[in-house]
Amino acid sequence: MKLYKKKLENSLKKMYGFEDALIVGSGFLANTALVSALAGHNDLILMDEEYHASGIAALELSKAKHELFAHSDAREFEERLKNTKANRVFVFVESVYSMIGDILPLEIIEIADKYGAYLVIDEAHGHGVIGAHLGGIYDYYGIAPKPRHIKMGTLSKAIGSYGAYILATKEIISFLINRAKPVIYSTALSPIDVQLANKRIKKIAKNSKSLRKKIDERLSLCSEILQKNFLTPIIMIETKNAEKIHARLSK
Repeated sequence: MKLYKKKLENSLKKMYGFEDALIVGSGFLANTALVSALAGHNDLILMDEEYHASGIAALELSKAKHELFAHSDAREFEERLKNTKANRVFVFVESVYSMIGDILPLEIIEIADKYGAYLVIDEAHGHGVIGAHLGGIYDYYGIAPKPRHIKMGTLSKAIGSYGAYILATKEIISFLINRAKPVIYSTALSPIDVQLANKRIKKIAKNSKSLRKKIDERLSLCSEILQKNFLTPIIMIETKNAEKIHARLSK
């Protein structure tokens, strides 16, 4: 099992340009591990208000002060960073927001780098979906990860297996292995899940050109039918009759 796990971790870190990788039981556990373990008493967690529920729920487990900032609002985000007196700041954002389908603005990444914040990007809905080579947000913007960047994502969704991964520096991965309770006290993935994920990741990379074309064709069709431009397969349709729809679905 350790051999399969290490092979998958090596595939992920080489493919996405990070020093080290860690396989976790699920995306929910990965977010809980990162939010609860990374920041300390004198640190600050800045989280986008539309961040995944797993991250929002984990805030109460952290020893750090935490604040939500308006969704993808670069101006407010920079003001928070500029005025904080925290020792360290950990920023949590998604590459593709799971309930809306919009893409993380490049400006948010640049501002986090400018102020030396640690940037956690949840790629659960970005990996295998956005970017010329379907590599997620770094591929989409053509940028390289930096030492204070942390990338996490699921092995389900586009990959079609189970579990999750965290990519970061060797120091951060080592810290999580030794301090993050969702990593220490949860069951490891089965060899089948690990092997399937490794094969699927490589398959996506190898066939990224044809897969990119298929995704774009389907997005174009949705845009044509719904008369709205879509950048990702997550399509939010607004309605003024939410209560009526909910009542009908509840019957």
